[in-house]
Amino acid sequence: MKEVIAMPIHGPDEPVYTIGVMARLVGVSAQTLRAWEREGLVCPQRTSTNNRLYSENDFHRLIRIRDLAAQGINPAGIRAILGTAGERPAAKRG
Repeated sequence: MKEVIAMPIHGPDEPVYTIGVMARLVGVSAQTLRAWEREGLVCPQRTSTNNRLYSENDFHRLIRIRDLAAQGINPAGIRAILGTAGERPAAKRG
């Protein structure tokens, strides 16, 4: 029997998930993801039509944001804990 190895078809930083898909994966609403973006907690890339696209790395960051928010930590506190890892330089944006 041959062993099947699952190979990712994209890198962890490649934006592939729409806001609806990411909201379901993280377990929050799309509106919550937009609010977290406004607060500077996450910075998804944008398509040419301005749709948000999230990466696997964004997913892991959003899970941490969700968990910290559930503990009652406000956005400023979450930013302090996570640093600026969610911010992308303007040159890398969609």
